[in-house]
Amino acid sequence: MDPRTERLLGRRTFLIGSTAAVVATACGSGGDSSAPAETATPITLGPDGPPIADPGQNYLGARFPDGFRAPSAFEAGAEVRAPFVAIDDTGVPVTTDAPDSITMTVHFENSIVLETDVAAQAKGEFTPYYPLEFTPSAAGNYGVTSSYGDIASWFQVGAAGSTPHPQVGQPMPQVITPTTADAAGVDPICTRQPEPCPFHETSLFDASASGPVALLVATPAFCQTDVCGPSVDFLIELADDYPDMTFVHAEVFAQSPNETPQPVIAPIIGALGIAWEPTLYVANAAGEIVSARHWAMSRADIKSALDAA
Repeated sequence: MDPRTERLLGRRTFLIGSTAAVVATACGSGGDSSAPAETATPITLGPDGPPIADPGQNYLGARFPDGFRAPSAFEAGAEVRAPFVAIDDTGVPVTTDAPDSITMTVHFENSIVLETDVAAQAKGEFTPYYPLEFTPSAAGNYGVTSSYGDIASWFQVGAAGSTPHPQVGQPMPQVITPTTADAAGVDPICTRQPEPCPFHETSLFDASASGPVALLVATPAFCQTDVCGPSVDFLIELADDYPDMTFVHAEVFAQSPNETPQPVIAPIIGALGIAWEPTLYVANAAGEIVSARHWAMSRADIKSALDAA
């Protein structure tokens, strides 16, 4: 691995959006919930923290900051959308043979709070993922058992208002983003190849006053996780179906990581309070965020986010 890439990954422990040690070159929606099965057994988190899979065990790998390896991105009272991938008994993410859905049971404080079938996203696009969706009522440690995994996965939910990034229902931040007319200190303003994407004509600051807005923060040339996917290309494919919406793309880095000894993060990252990519925020004409996608987003996933506006 190129030393610059190693430094990049080190700085992006959560800019790459993965708590697992799986890095690939490729850059969901939950099913209907139902009453928990009466035979399900509540679980508790041991004093040593989340369990570690032994060789020969399947498990769900978190592709989000779970609160144990990086600060939690979730808060009580706000929707959790936690993408997992299926890890097989050799420690490798399942791709071609990934299940169409996985039943997940959510545990909290010796109780079962949810059982739901979570449909696979991105099958045939990149590593399939399974986005668990629910709204936790309280802060604390949540465990997930599943029809796929041999051990539980755990993540933390913080207190209401504890996360720095915008939540669904809050206003879209008014932030200046790089455009073809004003790069705002970012070079290049788009790393998509062979040519930049078309979403740099209007700054987010100006777009927020003109109707529905979709903001995508992503770095096409430097995506390092197995689930971040070609989100910019997906947005280009879908944009024509939303003629009344303004689309804005912002890069993660102010300068190409290939050109600097240490990565220089673009201002949008601090302005949004995120420590990962990709991120998609969609706001309605009133400027209210109506949907958000973080860490993993398939073509269908992006479409569902846009439809919310």
